[in-house]
Amino acid sequence: MDAAAGATKQDRRIARMVLEARKPCIIIANKFDLYHPGAPLKDRLAVLREELEEGLFFVPYAPVVATSAKEGAFINKIFGAIERVRKAAAEPVTTGALNRMLQMALNRNPPPARGGKRFKLLYATAAKTDENDPRVVPVPRFVLFCNDASLITEPYLRYIENQIRAEHPFVGLPIRFDLRDRAPKAKP
Repeated sequence: MDAAAGATKQDRRIARMVLEARKPCIIIANKFDLYHPGAPLKDRLAVLREELEEGLFFVPYAPVVATSAKEGAFINKIFGAIERVRKAAAEPVTTGALNRMLQMALNRNPPPARGGKRFKLLYATAAKTDENDPRVVPVPRFVLFCNDASLITEPYLRYIENQIRAEHPFVGLPIRFDLRDRAPKAKP
């Protein structure tokens, strides 16, 4: 994106497409040399990040790299960001840690009741990725086994995601959830 222009409608559209496709994301803000050129570098970076947090709020996990292709400035930081995303993808969350983390989150802020029923998490696990191509960066996917998947709301799923990110930021990676209802008991 063009740092000087800020997050445009087209930038938001592209970022939404990346989010919907559940792909890793890095925001590269080019033309940083034109972005508040008289201000100190640290202040310029802070203001740019604030503006992008507001303009592209739905991809808060995406690292921001400010560059200037014209001057060749900070281009090497792109590769550092790519490496941080790859490293985050390679650091799995164990099943035990995931379940402890989610139980604490559910106890701290129970899900809302819907129709007199409440979403109950029975068990959670990190799903194995089916990506065999080493060039593909796998996206974290968690399977939540629950009493009734229809009882969970999107805002509550975002809350769960934020709780996971608090301990495992998964820089540049969206988090995917698969909800599985408890199998109905067989009648004798």
